[in-house]
Amino acid sequence: MPRAPHEVTDNRTRRPWRARGGALLAVVALIAAALGTTAPWAAAPASAAPGDPFDAADPLVFVGQEQPTGLYQAITNADGEVEFETEGPTSPVTYNALAYNTDDNYLYAIVNSDDSQEFPEGSLIRIGQEGVLTRVGTETYSTSIVGAFGDDGLYYSARPENDELQVIDVATGALVDTIELSQPMYTAEIGGPDFALLDGYFWGAGSGAITRTDPATGEVTYFPGVFSADLAIAGAAWTFGNGNLGFSFNASGSVMQLAVENPDADAPTFTVVSTGPGPASNNNDGAASPGQPTDLSVDKTGPAALVPGGTIEYTITVTNHGPGNSSGFIVSDTIPEMLLNPDTDEPNCTVAEGTFTCIGGRTEAGTSVDFTISAEVPDDLDPQTLVENTATVSANEEDPDEENNTSTSGGAVPEVQLEKEVASIEDANGNGLTDTGDLVHYNFTVTNTGLVDLSDIAIEDPLLSEPATCPVTDLAAGDNTVCTATYALTQGDVDASWVANTATASGVPSGAEEPITSEPSTTGVEIPAEPELTITKTADPATVDSYVVDQDITYTFLVTNTGNVTQTQVEVVEGEFTGNGDLGPITCPDGAGDSLAPGDSFACTASYTLTQEDIDAGSVENSATATGFPPGGEIPIESPPSTVTIPPPAEPALSVVKTSDTVSVQEAGHVITYSFLVTNIGNVTIEDVTIDEGEFTGAGELEPVTCPAAAAALAPDEEVVCTTTYEVVEADLTGGELSNTATATGATPGGDPVTSPESSTTTDTVAPLPTTGSSVLPIAAIALLLVGAGTALAVARRRGAN
Repeated sequence: MPRAPHEVTDNRTRRPWRARGGALLAVVALIAAALGTTAPWAAAPASAAPGDPFDAADPLVFVGQEQPTGLYQAITNADGEVEFETEGPTSPVTYNALAYNTDDNYLYAIVNSDDSQEFPEGSLIRIGQEGVLTRVGTETYSTSIVGAFGDDGLYYSARPENDELQVIDVATGALVDTIELSQPMYTAEIGGPDFALLDGYFWGAGSGAITRTDPATGEVTYFPGVFSADLAIAGAAWTFGNGNLGFSFNASGSVMQLAVENPDADAPTFTVVSTGPGPASNNNDGAASPGQPTDLSVDKTGPAALVPGGTIEYTITVTNHGPGNSSGFIVSDTIPEMLLNPDTDEPNCTVAEGTFTCIGGRTEAGTSVDFTISAEVPDDLDPQTLVENTATVSANEEDPDEENNTSTSGGAVPEVQLEKEVASIEDANGNGLTDTGDLVHYNFTVTNTGLVDLSDIAIEDPLLSEPATCPVTDLAAGDNTVCTATYALTQGDVDASWVANTATASGVPSGAEEPITSEPSTTGVEIPAEPELTITKTADPATVDSYVVDQDITYTFLVTNTGNVTQTQVEVVEGEFTGNGDLGPITCPDGAGDSLAPGDSFACTASYTLTQEDIDAGSVENSATATGFPPGGEIPIESPPSTVTIPPPAEPALSVVKTSDTVSVQEAGHVITYSFLVTNIGNVTIEDVTIDEGEFTGAGELEPVTCPAAAAALAPDEEVVCTTTYEVVEADLTGGELSNTATATGATPGGDPVTSPESSTTTDTVAPLPTTGSSVLPIAAIALLLVGAGTALAVARRRGAN
């Protein structure tokens, strides 16, 4: 909307802000330092000719540089850098104090060289399209390097080192006033900067300082230290449509946008909004032209997902749908009262009492301008609360379509909930204990308890080596899914008797990039501790033959952790010992008993030498136990005792396995060899081992069993193979089986008999086929009879037919 004229104390009426603002807002589209966007340039009317006024519908920024002066349009390339595009050929003269007149859409300047009789030094020139020069009037003026049109439509120009402003009516070329300045605008420190009109003052910049010139009073004020002094003198100045000043610096080419607050104050507040690169020049001047109205729409977007305690950013996009270019607009947006601390970094946006007001600049037809505003989400915002926010755009010009002037964005705090539970525990090794390697199966129930859809549902559980599997990963509001995972228990888990872990669920809210996370869900698995030790004591040698005086006996104690928890300080404890001598100390591997995991074992030894008293006693008996401490235990556990006696009680025993070298037999005369594998499975020598044949189904006679010489005395764990044969007779070929059963027998050294269990083997037999050669004649006779009967039958049928 146009701004009302600004009244000043000398009763001057300044021109509305919109009249000059639209033109200068072109810089907003042209210079990346301003808003970082590049607007397309509208083409000049087809009927335009060199020297014609510039198109009032097209906002432009002009820069004059070099000697003689070349006129350029300032545009921004794809890299966001300012480039200058020529506006016609280089001028025949050097001019400066460039200014744009919105009344006739021409540029005006003062000639500063005496290179041309047509345009003498100090003459006023009007500049049209293609940079065509036309002299205005016949008067000459003081040469000038700064110039601008004031609120009164008159052209103000000066040399900064002089102490006066000359005021010219460009319609007539008449010098209408000379304003004495309180001091020159030029100083050795800042040079002679160009100036631009803002809020009734002319403003210039150089070497870090700002100059303010009041055309009503001639008062010139310097404000040092506003920006970097390295930027030196700004030979071109203009005013942005957002109320900021623009400066192009000669030596560096940098383009700066400067915001001024309280311009009438003794110490205005200056803020450097942006600084961007541009072409450098020692002769530098600038001016801008206005734009005109068109239809605008607004589109407000914001995240569907709000983060409690976080900041929510909304983007407001104003789009020009044409047909013309817009000179500016105002966006108004009142945020919902539940949101806190509304804020924005946009230089042309303000916020008061929860309402944002953003002033937009020139917007070409078919282009858009974005604004970003923000607010904080309270920590306690209910996830069931939908937060809706509406933005409205009001164009500076008449808007033919007001239906698209509002846009609403809605969002809510997303929420996901997790419930973790143990589904089952699998006894992986089947030993009946809950121990290392057993599998814990977990269920994770994930529920979308908010109003925002979630995707990429996942479980974060530090206990798991493999991620949980979820049947679906997208959850609409209110939906849930059950994910599953398996964990293998470690020995550390079992020793601790408890597995407690915490998991969270996450999901990415619609329109967001980062996931949200549920409150942790914790579950535990109790593992009953079942500490247990076993010890097995053996002696070597332990035979009857070795039970003699001075025989060295080595006792071995094999200790095994048969429980499910690690045992520490495991020791062997000697029990009852009936020997008459001294049993040697128990020796274990270093550190073997410090920590004994389930399933692990270690062996200790002790030595003893048999005495005559032991031999007289007939035996020596020794027992031992193992002790250890389970995790957290203060009282050790003790294994059952293990006892060994030397010599051990006699336990004579034999086994026999009978086999045949023939699986099936079909002819008489075939010889079957039977083998008998006899093993001494007892602990005493068996003498005179032989084979006793049992039941035999053969029709013939078995040959006698033959055993090797070793069968005369078979020591424990030794074995022999005895054999016999059988020749198959015709009567055996019945199609049945030849079955043979046998036992092994022998005697202990003391003469006690020993017999093994029976062992049997079978061989299949095949019955012979019947002989067919003797049946030829009967069969032939039968055949002749059948032929004769057939002939008689045929004759009978013929007779019957007759």
